[in-house]
Amino acid sequence: MELTSRERVQLALRGEEPDRVPYQDIFWKSTIARWRQEGLSDVEPTDYFGCEITRLGADYSLQFPLRTIEETDRYRVYVDADGATRKEIAQGDDWTPHWLEFTVTDADSRARVRERLTYKESRIGPATDQIYANARSGPSCRLLRARILSSDVAQNRPGEHADCHVYRARLGRRHDGDPRPARVRSV
Repeated sequence: MELTSRERVQLALRGEEPDRVPYQDIFWKSTIARWRQEGLSDVEPTDYFGCEITRLGADYSLQFPLRTIEETDRYRVYVDADGATRKEIAQGDDWTPHWLEFTVTDADSRARVRERLTYKESRIGPATDQIYANARSGPSCRLLRARILSSDVAQNRPGEHADCHVYRARLGRRHDGDPRPARVRSV
């Protein structure tokens, strides 16, 4: 018997062996537009290709102001919302990113931005509830995932960017009609 997407992801998260590895992909807007011109129906590409993991639409950044350093018709160099310096190369309507410099490179730099990692209700955008509902009840009940700070991964620490456990708990409770707020844990 073939597993559902939800069962497959749950087995993988428990360290058990599913029938296949849960799958994720991210599709460029220009690629989706081309596929539509070539005959792809209105089905979401994540459903068409059987993706089981999706990003949650919330702001997990350090919330630094964006700052453009240089911009041409072929590329742009800027400081992003995480304080990282990036160069993005134009690829049609999309951009290919190259990271040049990071904000968090060690424990000291992480300590300097720690306050920027706290939960704020304003980080959850208006479309996030719908994304969450679709991920839980759509054709492929996808795992909600979040970015993890690179310094935490490198140092084998489990801290998540912008306290994503709280985001998931709050969204789950809101979606399920539970008015209790999620407990905020320290980062």
